[in-house]
Amino acid sequence: MADFVLKHLVTPVADRYCFASFPDYSDNAYFMYRYLLRSKGDKEIVWVVFDQSVIPQIHAELSKLNSEWQLLRLIIVPWRSLKGYWYYLTSSYVFHTVGLYTFSQCLHRRLIVSLWHGMPIKNIAPVSAFGEYPERVLANVYLATSEFYRGIMARAFEVEEDRVYICSQPRCVPLLDMNARIESRRLHSIGLRDQEKFVLWMPTYRDRVVGKGRSFLDDLQAGFAATLFARLEHHGVRLVIKLHPYEQASCHRVQHSFPNALVFDNQQWADLKLQLYDVLAHSTGLISDISSVMIDYMLTRRPIGMFGFNPNSYSRSCVIQASELQNSDLVFDLTDMTELERFSKKTGAGEILETSALDISRKLNDGDAPRGEELLIQFCRRHRNA
Repeated sequence: MADFVLKHLVTPVADRYCFASFPDYSDNAYFMYRYLLRSKGDKEIVWVVFDQSVIPQIHAELSKLNSEWQLLRLIIVPWRSLKGYWYYLTSSYVFHTVGLYTFSQCLHRRLIVSLWHGMPIKNIAPVSAFGEYPERVLANVYLATSEFYRGIMARAFEVEEDRVYICSQPRCVPLLDMNARIESRRLHSIGLRDQEKFVLWMPTYRDRVVGKGRSFLDDLQAGFAATLFARLEHHGVRLVIKLHPYEQASCHRVQHSFPNALVFDNQQWADLKLQLYDVLAHSTGLISDISSVMIDYMLTRRPIGMFGFNPNSYSRSCVIQASELQNSDLVFDLTDMTELERFSKKTGAGEILETSALDISRKLNDGDAPRGEELLIQFCRRHRNA
């Protein structure tokens, strides 16, 4: 009730933009922020952060991201504070990935955008059913990458479909625009040389199997690690493995299984201070089992290796069947040695693949949809002039 009253009494600041993401300073919120910094006009930007250790990084990167930084006022506030709520309350525009102040359920005079964190392959039944989201994830605007996903996202957030807009995700900017990519020399910190071809493996986590914790390593066939590395190495491709934040296997165990790969757990990756999609944009291929990153990577038309998906090791059903993904012209079944060799060869050559008119990638990503970051800036302008 207090939030409802305050939303009606307090006038939001005209050009104040508020951002929040989990993890902090990442994903769709970060790339929307980066795009906004490079757009013209005076603005005030607020980052509401859950972990204050990220604050020095935000300040350090500001001058690199915005050549006209003198036109901008940057404010960073902790989420668990009255100051954080106040800046959220007084922002005209709010961009978040997983919600912000869930008790706040009033949209009055504010444009709030739910960016979420990718189109699902695994089922996401109403978000409010999850324990960490006791209330609806509040927004005027929700995003989907195609008509297929519009209904799925509307049901997940319990809103009408006309609140869900079809566009690319802001985090896909470096995948779609070469001019938006970071310099390859910044990948030296990963252990890569300039212009070195590499495949990024992003295994997902397993919720449980008969109540027992499980790692993606448990779904690998004997000898697969050595075979994969040998074929990639033969074609001049490095293997980089980024573990899921919830991965239960230790980094040491993965390194033991892949001794010649570049392996990073969640903290080690965070220490690199590189955005995942900035790294992904430079890769020549992706390996995953069944992750939403596959949907985004299809936009590049580069090879995707699929391996290790065992439906019995997940507690959630899928909105897309693994067999549908494997039928894509972009996806290679790495359990098949012929397919593994083709994948390795094409990633080594840096190939861009052709897709048929009926390829599932066209169902999951609408090629005629507007760019997400551009569409959202248009929404902000309309809201300002309303």
